[in-house]
Amino acid sequence: MSSRARCFARAAAAALAFLSLAACSSSGERTDGKDGGRPAPGEKRQALAEKPFFSCFDAIEKSYLQGGSFPPGQTSVAATIHRAPHATLFFMATRGEIARHVLPRHEETVFIYSGTGKLLLEDGRKPIAIEAGHVVRIPEGVCHGLSGNPADPLKAIVVTSPAWTIEDDKQGSGAYLERTTDMPNTIGAPTIFDVLDPSKTIERLPPLTDKAVAQTFIKKRVLDDTARSTLQVVAVRHGKIQDHRHEHHDETVIIFAQQGRGLMRMGGELPNVEDGSVIHIPEGCVHSFEHQGEGHSRAISIYTEGGGKDDIHEVKPDDKDPHPNHYYGGGKPLNVGPGQPPPSEPEIRPIYSPEKSR
Repeated sequence: MSSRARCFARAAAAALAFLSLAACSSSGERTDGKDGGRPAPGEKRQALAEKPFFSCFDAIEKSYLQGGSFPPGQTSVAATIHRAPHATLFFMATRGEIARHVLPRHEETVFIYSGTGKLLLEDGRKPIAIEAGHVVRIPEGVCHGLSGNPADPLKAIVVTSPAWTIEDDKQGSGAYLERTTDMPNTIGAPTIFDVLDPSKTIERLPPLTDKAVAQTFIKKRVLDDTARSTLQVVAVRHGKIQDHRHEHHDETVIIFAQQGRGLMRMGGELPNVEDGSVIHIPEGCVHSFEHQGEGHSRAISIYTEGGGKDDIHEVKPDDKDPHPNHYYGGGKPLNVGPGQPPPSEPEIRPIYSPEKSR
């Protein structure tokens, strides 16, 4: 992972929102707004998606929590880890409280990979317990904050859509507002999914009936779809999601369960993935995923903007790549035996989802 400058939150009540802090320009990062967010007039969107991003929880955390510890006197840490045309990725950790605030123009998807704490809501609503494995979806205009357990701090990867730009980070931009109630006429509320519980997303994979024969299992399921982004959970065993690209969407992949060998082909590279891999795939970039060996892979995909689940264009070995600056690889399907029939789909039941309209 390339080195990036640190941006730290101040004390809870006086702190800016962690998104505002995290979007501070870093060393080597362009500050004219062209490195992230929407393209400037006349600028091709493709120029904003030069390379995929690949890292993992441990590497990201080591960059911003030196020695695994918070800086003296600090209870919250946040930083931008990647900018893309449709989304911005942040690292966030708190052992205290991030004061309640509103993002009038941005939706947030918060994947908590470690710790326990609470999601703070507007006046009159009780905080909601959150923990590792929870994905919190926060619509634009909704009041929220976070509190972390001092003994077990919250640590998360946050994806905003649309992208959080340098302009958004400036005081007075209106992108971040300190307030304790939702914006007027807001329709929506936070939704929380527990992706570590297979009964709430994709059932546990059926057992191998013959270990001598690789039995393919590939299952995708949309958990939430809005105008800003689509949240999907994926499970793969002994199979390959073939080379494909998204013409109009970025894709953020967070692998939260990895057993056996996982390979993510993208951007001319074929890195091994592991528990906690964080991957961002720009629009137009040809990519695929392959699982081998024992166990399985489970991940969430966040397509930005919404509707990404339908923007999938499979790439054949003899196809011409319309984006020559991006990786193109044909790839061959795995030689595997027949798979087991998929289990019945569970009903999607978020652990917290109040009425959408009030």
